[in-house]
Amino acid sequence: MVVNKFNTIRKNIGAFMAQIPGKITLTADMWMSKFTNDAFLGLTIHYIDQKWKLQNFLLDIISFTKRHTGINIATSINNVLNDFNLQEKTLALTTDNESAMIVCGRTFGQQLITQLDSQNFRHYRYAAHIFNLAAQQELEMISDEVIKVQELINKIKHSIVISDQLKNLCSYVKITYLRPELDCKTR
Repeated sequence: MVVNKFNTIRKNIGAFMAQIPGKITLTADMWMSKFTNDAFLGLTIHYIDQKWKLQNFLLDIISFTKRHTGINIATSINNVLNDFNLQEKTLALTTDNESAMIVCGRTFGQQLITQLDSQNFRHYRYAAHIFNLAAQQELEMISDEVIKVQELINKIKHSIVISDQLKNLCSYVKITYLRPELDCKTR
């Protein structure tokens, strides 16, 4: 039902895309469904409208049944841009730091150069992802201490008595109580 609705709306996007006055940039991200192991490529478009406001929206979600190589990803992105006549307007692509996405950026740039002689295209990598990789390396150096903190947070989260005691302690010393959260490796 969602896919059918998206496909209906997608037909109207082409006319809307023709009205974008300048260049566009894209962000792309590949992910796997936890439940089915199906892979998807999300493609988001970013542009400045006629009132000089930054706009963005999901351009497409591509079900990925083939291998997740950089070349296959770049080809899929190129196909979507062909569908919407956006190749000549594409200025940049931002992806994560995964090796297939780096190859994708390089391949997609080459495709644009070959097809359009576009020398202005740039591929960027998410700065937050790069910072996260650096932080993960640093955390490995202090992994024993991190494990102890994770165990403490887990104990607080799963004990109403300890959690209430922490709330009372925060109230007593007049600081805002923040509910403890377990860390997530990708965040």
